[in-house]
Amino acid sequence: MPYHVRRSDRAIADQEQMVAIIENCRYATIALSKGNEPYLVTLSYGYDKTENALYFHCGKEGQKIDFLKSNPKV
Repeated sequence: MPYHVRRSDRAIADQEQMVAIIENCRYATIALSKGNEPYLVTLSYGYDKTENALYFHCGKEGQKIDFLKSNPKV
């Protein structure tokens, strides 16, 4: 079931405005889940405008990696 923005008057639909927000922020919070256990973590990120991609730094082991391996839908 698709969801919609409840306050459409506050929705940001302009791509340039979205990119400006991403470029001016320093941190993002990602939400992960393993089984019925939620896990949210705030990370610094890099943004590649050409690829329209966020890059997060993390180690090769740890809780984030365990959660990502269990459920890659972030």
